[in-house]
Amino acid sequence: MPLDPDANPQWLGHLARQGAEAAVEVAQHANATPRILRWLARNCPDTLDFLARRPDAPRRLLLELAWRCPDAFLENPALGRLARGQGELARSLPRGLLAMLLDHPGRPAWFVQTAATHPHPRTRAETAHCASLPALTLASLAQDPSPIVRAAAVRHPQLDPRLAAARAADADEGVRAALAGRRDLSPEVRAALARDPAPWVRQMTAENPTTPPALLEALAADEGRWVRTGVAENAAASPALLLAMARDPERWVRMRLARNRATPPEALIVLATDADADVRHAALHHPDAPAEAFERAAASPEASTRSHVASAARAPAAVHLRLARDVDPVVRGRVAAITPSLDVLTRLVGDLHVHVRSEAATNPNASPALLGTLARDRDRAVRRAAARSDRTALADLERLAADPDPGVRDSAAYALRRRGR
Repeated sequence: MPLDPDANPQWLGHLARQGAEAAVEVAQHANATPRILRWLARNCPDTLDFLARRPDAPRRLLLELAWRCPDAFLENPALGRLARGQGELARSLPRGLLAMLLDHPGRPAWFVQTAATHPHPRTRAETAHCASLPALTLASLAQDPSPIVRAAAVRHPQLDPRLAAARAADADEGVRAALAGRRDLSPEVRAALARDPAPWVRQMTAENPTTPPALLEALAADEGRWVRTGVAENAAASPALLLAMARDPERWVRMRLARNRATPPEALIVLATDADADVRHAALHHPDAPAEAFERAAASPEASTRSHVASAARAPAAVHLRLARDVDPVVRGRVAAITPSLDVLTRLVGDLHVHVRSEAATNPNASPALLGTLARDRDRAVRRAAARSDRTALADLERLAADPDPGVRDSAAYALRRRGR
């Protein structure tokens, strides 16, 4: 039954609590106050679509409902007034919401066109990011007066390659850098971007996997370190070029090279003994690091390099066995904590240094028998570490719960509680 058009807000507020059907009627009533509308949005899901269509709903409520009911929000007459107002679209719709609505299949055509010609550059840039745009709209945005709009349009995969290539002579380096990231450029345009005076443009060219090998070789000798870094992390660079870059004087270049999945084993062997600790660490944790890289690094006179090898779970068992006899207890401790070899771990359980035995107790591959040995260790730190292991036998935990050291007892008691004892 239709509600009285003159119903007062107090009665409408009472009626809204009488069930879903009554709430839907109240949501469409002209006399429903902002307070009633907000209450309905929080408590009555069936009313959301109706609320999102109300032009008189509070602005903050409408913006919240736009995420949940975009179809209904796009039908709201107030949206047209906002979009056609004096610069209100950018301020009234948050950037993330605007982007979502532009990509929504139910958006009206006028909404895209209004956004594309909006006086606020950020709004036009958001429009240029829209997944599906009319070709004429996209072409217009590619020639926009604002560089952030042109850059966004140039990145769009549906922009005609010829229109994109015309931006190679753009006055703004950000636009040219955006162009350098495209994968459909002609060799002539790509060569021109590789010679661009702006390092950022050359870097984007160096990072692009479609850049020809000859250009990558030229960019690998560029004076800009970030340009060379782009080559070093390019998976399309030739193995010979990547090997040559392992000797680059800039540590950031070698770092990116060590993280490149396409870096050949020969380059990783060189990087494994690099002068920079971070480069060594990255090379030894590369998924394709060869055994020789670990062997060479394990023979390094620097303890920090040997520690990197010791902490690499992929290091060969022979390398871990060698480092298990290292003079530095930190190195032996790293091996003890991660080695999958029970033979190596058994050796380290009997190590003379407390730190090494404590680390052995944290190894996820430690057997209950080895943990039992550590649970009877003379040092409380080792027994405490054994009490914290999930693989320690119940009998050993019960014995540790009566340990003279309070820290050991607490750790064992906690472990027993976790196992329901």
